[in-house]
Amino acid sequence: MKELALILRYKIQNSRRGFFAPRLENILRLGVNLLVGILLFAGAYWFFHYILTYLSGLHEIGSLLMDKVVSLAMLTFFMMLILSNLVISLSTLFKSKQTEFLLSLPTEHLNTFIARFVDNSTYSTWAFLFLALPLLASYGEVHEFRWWQYLTLFSLGLIPFVLIPATLGVGSSLLLFYLRRFTRPINIILPLVALVALATWLYLQANNPRSLSLSSLEDFRILNSYLSNLKAVSFSYMPHVWLSEGLKALTVRDLQKLFVHLFALATTTIFLFRMLLLLSEKIYFKGWLASEERSSSRKAERRARRRKAGFWLGFDPLWWLPPDTRALVVKDLKLFVREPSQWAQFTILLVLLVLYLVNLGQLPLTFGGQQLWETVITFANFAFCGFILATLAVRFVFPSISMEGANIWSIGSSPLSLRRLFWGKFGISFVIFLILAEILAYCSNRMLYLSGLMMALTGLGIFLMSLGLTSLATGCGAIFANFSERNPGKIASSSGGMLTAVLSLFYVALMVFIVAIPVHRYTLHLSSGLDFSPLEVFRASIMMLALNLVAIFLPLKLGLSSLEKRSDF
Repeated sequence: MKELALILRYKIQNSRRGFFAPRLENILRLGVNLLVGILLFAGAYWFFHYILTYLSGLHEIGSLLMDKVVSLAMLTFFMMLILSNLVISLSTLFKSKQTEFLLSLPTEHLNTFIARFVDNSTYSTWAFLFLALPLLASYGEVHEFRWWQYLTLFSLGLIPFVLIPATLGVGSSLLLFYLRRFTRPINIILPLVALVALATWLYLQANNPRSLSLSSLEDFRILNSYLSNLKAVSFSYMPHVWLSEGLKALTVRDLQKLFVHLFALATTTIFLFRMLLLLSEKIYFKGWLASEERSSSRKAERRARRRKAGFWLGFDPLWWLPPDTRALVVKDLKLFVREPSQWAQFTILLVLLVLYLVNLGQLPLTFGGQQLWETVITFANFAFCGFILATLAVRFVFPSISMEGANIWSIGSSPLSLRRLFWGKFGISFVIFLILAEILAYCSNRMLYLSGLMMALTGLGIFLMSLGLTSLATGCGAIFANFSERNPGKIASSSGGMLTAVLSLFYVALMVFIVAIPVHRYTLHLSSGLDFSPLEVFRASIMMLALNLVAIFLPLKLGLSSLEKRSDF
C-alpha cells in the first residue's frame, strides 16, 4: 500500500508541475484548457437546462418524458464508458513506456495495475463528466435540489456509476491480452463486437415500441399512453436504471428507495473492483508479456510474401497516386491496422453506426403528410451525421500528423516534402470520411422515406461538412502537433484536440442552422401559405459559402505554415 501511495503521489506531483510550471507554453495551455472547459460546461448546461425546463412545462407528460430522456442518456453514457475504458486500456495498461517502467520496479505488479487503472479511468471519464455533470446539475436546478441532494447525487451516485464501466472495460482488456497468448487479438475483438452488437439489436427489438403517427400528437393522452409503454430502459438490473431511479427518489425525497438504489450501485462497484483485482493478480503480467512478444508464424510469413510480391495478381488499387504519396498512404494504413486502440475504436464506431441505421429502419414513425415534421426529422438526422463526422475527424484525422513521431525529421529532409505529407494526409482523410458520411446520410434518409429534395440538400451539406471538418482537423493537427506522444487517444484529448472539437461542433451547428432557416420557411410556405422570398435561399447560400471558405482555407493555410516553420524536429 505504501508503494502504491508513493507511485500515485509522484504522478500527482508530475502532473502538477506539467500544468503549473511557470513557462509561457504551460500558462497558455492551462488557459486554453480552462477556457474550453468552461465554455463546454456552460454550453452543455444551457442546452440541458433549456430542454428540461421545456419538458417540465408539459404538465401531462413532462415528468415522464424527462425521466425517459435522463435514463436514455445514462444508458448511452454507460455503454460509451465501457467502450472508452476498453479501447484506452489497450494502450494505457499494455502499450505504454510508463507501464514498462513501473513493471521493472521492485514492487508488486498489483500496485502498477492499480496506478494505471486510475490513469485509464481518468482518461476515459473526463469527457463524460463534461456532459453528465451539466445534465445532472440542470436536472437538479429544474427540480430545485438543495446542497445535500447535489452532494448525495455526485458522491454516492455518479462516482460508482463511473467506476462500474471502468472495471468492466479494463477487465475485458485483461482477458483480451491474456488470450493473445493463444490467438491474434482481431480474432477475439471482432466476434466480441459482433456479439455485443447482436445482443444490443435483439434487446432493442424485444422492446420495440408500437407504432406512433406524428399526425396524432395533438392528443396528449395518446402520446402519454405511448410513452408509458416505452420499455427501452426498463431492465431493472442495469446500473443506469439504478442511477435514474435514485435520481427520481432524490427528487421526491424518498430516502428508502434512494438508499436501495445507491446501495446497489456501491455494492456492485466494490464487488466488480475486487474481482478485477483478483483477475489482475492472475493474468495481468502474463497478458503484458504476451503483448510484448513478437511471433512470426508460417501463415503470417506467407501473407507477407504475398503482399510483397503483389496481391490480387499485381493489382494495385492506389496506382493513380504518385509513388511517394502511395507509400505514405500504405504506411498509414499499416500503422492503423497494427495499433489495436485505433482499429478497435474505429470498428466500435462503425458498429454503433450500423446499430443506428438498423434501429432507424425500425423507427415507428409516420409523417402523416405533415411536411413540417419531415423537415424536423431531416435536420435532426443531418445534425447527427455532422456530429459523427466531427467525432471521427477529431479522433482519427487530428492525430495523423503527430503520429509521424520522431521520424518527422527524416520526412522533412527527404524528397517527400512536408507540404506533400500535409496534403497527402488531408486528401486521404477527406476521401475516406466523405464516403462514410455520404453512405450514412443516404441510408438514413432512405430509411426515413425522405423526399428527393431533402436527400439532395443533405448530400450537399454532408459534402461541404466533410471538406470543412477534415480541413479543420488536419490544419489544427498540424498547428498543435505533438511528435513526442505515441498514443493517438491522448493526442486527440489534448488541449489542441479539445479546441478542435469545440470548433468542429460549432461549425456543424452553424451549418445546420444556416441550411435549416430557408428550408423551414419554405416548408411553412407550402403547409401554411406564409410568404417566402427566394432571397432567403440566396442569403443562406452566401452565408454557407463564407462559412466554408473560412473553415476550409484558414485552417489549412495556418496548419501548413506552422508545420513548415517548426524547428523541434
